[in-house]
Amino acid sequence: MNLTGKKILIAEDEPDLRELLVEIFADCGAEVLGAENGTVAFALVKQNSFDAIITDVRMPGGGGVELIKNINSHYTNQVRPPVFICSAFNDLTPEDLVNMKVIEGFAKPFKRKAMIETVARALGLISE
Repeated sequence: MNLTGKKILIAEDEPDLRELLVEIFADCGAEVLGAENGTVAFALVKQNSFDAIITDVRMPGGGGVELIKNINSHYTNQVRPPVFICSAFNDLTPEDLVNMKVIEGFAKPFKRKAMIETVARALGLISE
């Protein structure tokens, strides 16, 4: 899958998993930034233009739900990038995801190919 020219933000507190996710999308040609929590991630959102954002839910120093609320408030007059959740916990219902405007929730351990294809589809790079 070619994601060249796309900029993706990964918010994940587990360093090895954050590095793996950054590597997965960088290997597809994307420019990828990693953040260790929602607070750092939102600072990056305010300074950059991302094509997609993938966040964990439970993170010390600012969780994913707080990050998504901040993102939704930040993008009031401009197009908001698609947001995805990647979590080992079932904290959020499908209704919660819809209400927060989350495109998809990926359960850990995630399937690499399915995650890449879902993000690419949300970016309009592949059709249904």
